[in-house]
Amino acid sequence: MNSNSNYINNQVLVQFLSETAEATKTELRASLGASVEDVDVVSGKELWTFAADVDINKVVTLLEENNNTEYVGRNSLVTPQAIPNDPSFSLQWGLHNSNNRDIDAPQAWDITTGSDEIVIAVIDTGVDYNHPDLRNNIWVNTGEIPNNGIDDDGNGYVDDYHGYDFVGRNSDPMDVTGHGTHVAGIIGAEGNNGIGISGVAPNVKIMPIRAAGGTTFHIFQAINYVNMMRSRGVNIVAVNNSYSFPNYDDGIRNAIAQAGQQGILFVASAGNDNADVDLTSANYTNTSYPAAFNLDNIIAVTATNSNDEKHSTSNYGANTIHLGAPGASIYSTVSGTGYGYKSGTSMAAPHVTGVAALLKAQNPSWSYQQIKDRILSTVDPVPSLSGITVTGGRLNAHNALTGQIAPIEISINNLTVNENVGNAVVNVNLSRAAAGPITVNYATQNGTAIAGSDYTTTNGTLTIPANQTSATIAVPIIDDTIAEPDETFYVNLSNPNGAVLSNNQAVVTIIDNDQTLPRISVGDVADYEGNSGFKWFNFLVTLDSPSSQPVSVTLSTADGTAVSGSDYTAGSKTITFSPGQTQITERVRVRGDRVPEPHEVFYVNASNPVNATIDKGQGIITILNDDGVTPNSDNFLFDNSSAVEIKSEIDPKQLLGASSATIKEDLFNSDSELVSMRSNLLEGKENQVFDSFSSGW
Repeated sequence: MNSNSNYINNQVLVQFLSETAEATKTELRASLGASVEDVDVVSGKELWTFAADVDINKVVTLLEENNNTEYVGRNSLVTPQAIPNDPSFSLQWGLHNSNNRDIDAPQAWDITTGSDEIVIAVIDTGVDYNHPDLRNNIWVNTGEIPNNGIDDDGNGYVDDYHGYDFVGRNSDPMDVTGHGTHVAGIIGAEGNNGIGISGVAPNVKIMPIRAAGGTTFHIFQAINYVNMMRSRGVNIVAVNNSYSFPNYDDGIRNAIAQAGQQGILFVASAGNDNADVDLTSANYTNTSYPAAFNLDNIIAVTATNSNDEKHSTSNYGANTIHLGAPGASIYSTVSGTGYGYKSGTSMAAPHVTGVAALLKAQNPSWSYQQIKDRILSTVDPVPSLSGITVTGGRLNAHNALTGQIAPIEISINNLTVNENVGNAVVNVNLSRAAAGPITVNYATQNGTAIAGSDYTTTNGTLTIPANQTSATIAVPIIDDTIAEPDETFYVNLSNPNGAVLSNNQAVVTIIDNDQTLPRISVGDVADYEGNSGFKWFNFLVTLDSPSSQPVSVTLSTADGTAVSGSDYTAGSKTITFSPGQTQITERVRVRGDRVPEPHEVFYVNASNPVNATIDKGQGIITILNDDGVTPNSDNFLFDNSSAVEIKSEIDPKQLLGASSATIKEDLFNSDSELVSMRSNLLEGKENQVFDSFSSGW
């Protein structure tokens, strides 16, 4: 049940704080024009009534903001609901759902549960007519004696006691896949029988016909069978068609038209290709028939889920698909004695067929056109179906039986414009056209964009003429030369006349056109590591141009040949440039050691820029070895006397790790100096021999 639709328009419930003085209560009632109709003697909660023209929503808001009230709420009508005793009814979200994205079946059943004089033909894969939740609702051909091999009623079909199998060419329409049994359960599973589920029309009779899974000729035969049985007095109100075929077939179209001439409503599933049937049907090929046939007695149905969204695979069409109905994860009967879930427009169509059966039971004299018109005019508007179905709404059984037409809803769309656009033109839409004009007030409101600086204050009353579904509001945008962030303001709707508000606020985003975002670069650095402890390596992060707004970026270290922990301290941080600032000095910590090793590198990477872009996104941090080259057998030959001999082909500069060194000619004049160098290199000590050496880094 939609509790909002049951609010009593001129009543509010109010409970004051216990310490509120009577004089204060009296003054507040008088200021709002309220009369106390009743008081709960236990809690002190009061029932207030107002004149018919008072805006109750405003009253509720004022009372909620008042410091003397403890509780404020609306008074609602409470009606009984015919919840059946079927144990799995709670799984049938399409009939009754806590979020009200359903067809309100229990409320409809308070009015009627249908009639066993109503027959619904199900052209499908057959129906398991022995299922415990279906067998009492299976149509019986009273003119036929079963299994006697004789065409007792003279209709041309032998032993068609429960229907006919046109694919197997026999009188046994038993389901071969379970699909038709699932469909039949949605329409007319027996209700209040203490087992399983309940159908939408739990007292209806189901005529099983097997033709789906065959060919279009079998479908043609099946429809003709339905037409013939109707002409022979069977009260077939509607036929459910949860199947599709891609190519136009004139014979089937004519058979459906003939069904209409006999007063039969033809409910068809839209198909499951997530395709626009309007476009594909224009070429009479590769579309979804019979839903796409343009005939007055057809209702074409797409599927919705439990959040009132179009089911992902369901076809649609603003001119061909009439409405939506629950069709995702639908629980119903399956072949044998069980139940299961299925999804698709095949599950949506039988919900509509079931409501057609309820309407015919309530209004026996109605034509198929009256039934169709009532179903389509009483849908619940659903945003996901707006513009992609004829009605823009989802089936509501209760509305259909009461003739309660859902109110016209007004919504306003968000908009993004460039600063130099001139006017921001905001669309205001109706859920359907009205017979007379609809009016609504509008006014702009500051966000980060400021009236007078970024846009021009705009307010007034918008009129949407009769038989139209949209109008526009134009807000002048002020173009300037100031570089600034993108900004937003709001357009609010209020005080509708002839409709209700569904979305009353549009967010308008102004895209700035006055600047190119600055570019961030992370600088490189190379330095000696030192022999112990830690050393800070400084590097620059720069912007190529100043910004009028804060700029931020995240910096994170990453290993190269240098490894975090042993060579440097890893880290990540976000830095921010103040407006106008173009340079920040950052630093990373490097661990010193006395181990001769190659030069090593690690990296500082930039990511997640705000109000800027990244130009050079990686800084290279080079740790220069200051401990000499690593001794190895190619450079050093050690004899048993521990003397060191430098191989003649090795440049002394290479030994010392220098790229442009100057070495005194007498640097290695004595064996004692050679031994000293060897000792210092191996022990990782500072080598005083290097005092005569210029590194040239």
